[in-house]
Order: sequence, then C-alpha cells, then structure tokens
Amino acid sequence: MYASHPPSANTEQGHHHMPSPAAITDPELLMQMMEQMSILFDCVRRAAPQEAELLAEILPQVLIDFFPASDVVNRVISEFISPGQPHPALLAGVLRQIFRAAVDQDQQGMLTEWVLVSLPNFTRRSPISYSIWCLTCFFIAASANPCLQAMFPHLLYRGGSGTGGGGSRSNVQESVITREDRRPAALSHDERRLFCLAAVDFYSFLTDVKLKQKFRETFESAAEPGNPYADLLAALEHKEESQS
Repeated sequence: MYASHPPSANTEQGHHHMPSPAAITDPELLMQMMEQMSILFDCVRRAAPQEAELLAEILPQVLIDFFPASDVVNRVISEFISPGQPHPALLAGVLRQIFRAAVDQDQQGMLTEWVLVSLPNFTRRSPISYSIWCLTCFFIAASANPCLQAMFPHLLYRGGSGTGGGGSRSNVQESVITREDRRPAALSHDERRLFCLAAVDFYSFLTDVKLKQKFRETFESAAEPGNPYADLLAALEHKEESQS
C-alpha cells in the first residue's frame, strides 16, 4: 500500500546532494497530487505497448519535477512488482531513474530501507525465473556500480525471458508476461551470476549489522538446495570469509 513517507532510514553512503522539490505539506494539495500521480500510472497500465513506452519515457521526469523522490519511491516499486502490471520492463526503467533521483537528492538511506522492505514481495513471485529477473533489475537500479549499471539496458531487452533475443521494448513486455504465465525455463548461468553480482553489490554497501541480517533472512526464507537464492547465500558467505 502506498505511503508517502519511507521507513526509518540510516544513511549508508554519501553522495553529491542535488536539491529536490519541496515536500508538499498541505494535506488537500498532497491528496490531489497523489491522485494525479495515480492517474499517470493507470494510463501506463492501460496503454498499448507503444503508447506505454512513450508515457514511460516522460513519467520519471514528471515525477521528479513535482515530487521529492522520497514521496514516490514506494509507489514506483509497487507498480513495478504489481502482478497485473502489463509493462514490467518499462516500469523497471522508470524505477531506475527514480532511484537515481533519490541518490542525487541525498536520499540513499531512504532508498536502502525501501529496497530491504520490498525484497520479500519479490522472492514470493513465481515462477522463480521471473522473480530473479525482477530482483536483478531492482538491485542494479539501486546500484552505484558503473559496471552493473551498464548491464541494465541489456537486462531490459532480455526481459527475463532467457532467450537472448532483442527487438522492441514492447515485445520485451510481452515476453516477460508470457514467461510468467507458462512453465518456467531453467535460468542460465549468466542470469544466475548477474543476480548474485547485483545482490552482493547491494549487500556490500550495507553498514548496519541489522540491515545485513534482514537482507540475509529474506533470502534464507526462500532458499532451497540448488536455487538462485541458495547460490546468493553461498556467495555472501564466501565474501565474508574472504574478508575475515
């Protein structure tokens, strides 16, 4: 459910501060603005693929111009992970730009908290191949690692389909939904590896022991022998052993 204020946050790392729009304090005006934001997301949801692509290109800038990132991060996450979302790859692109705006507005701590709070919603998605695609998008969108950021467009065009492919973004949306509705294909080695790299990268920036514990517990509850979540836990254990 959408809330305009994030959970309590601890700043994880410094970043160049960029002024954000002033927070809306008038309750009536805030309600009106939130309703308008809902209309924008509903337009994307109902649009045909080509129309949705055009809307998704302008949506991040509209949100950034009128709202502090802290007021829209949770709503964008909710839209991205919504089971009925027909354009997940386009929403992943919107998510990435809002995450970048949050970092530019010196909101890294808030962003970290929202990512952690949202993780169980991703691990519960099925099939696991689609869950891994969503989580990989999620972690890379939140990452400041330029190497991982460079993989984001490739990840969108693969669309979590495991087929390589390419083509237009509208076709990618269809491939993601098709995969969600059919028997999942096995994840490739590259898909598993990219997921682990992105997740370990996010984990490495957590300085609070309690946040690290929350991260691990989320994946421990979803891990089974041989699945990507078990691979991730093994990678985290190896990383911590190598640092000790």
